[in-house]
Amino acid sequence: MKERFLEGRTALVTGSVQGIGLAIARALASAGARVAVHGLATREQANAAVRTMREVGAPDARFFDADMRKPTAIESMMESVISWGRTGHFGEQRGHSANRQPH
Repeated sequence: MKERFLEGRTALVTGSVQGIGLAIARALASAGARVAVHGLATREQANAAVRTMREVGAPDARFFDADMRKPTAIESMMESVISWGRTGHFGEQRGHSANRQPH
């Protein structure tokens, strides 16, 4: 049986639609956290990441979109995440590319 020591807690992981960020979010979901997924992603990538969180233990995982280059977008996302579930954990894992644009 998995230890769910983060049960009842909310975690926001930026850059969690793929790679290391997805792995971090998945581990948090497996430990019982309610996971707020974020990243520069297509709708399909966002849905796949949320589906992964739900499969490993975060049934109400949700995608939050924000362009991390814009402080007002970050503030808005944080307000949305906090109103969805008080955030107790924050992880950042995102790559930087001057040529990537949000979809």
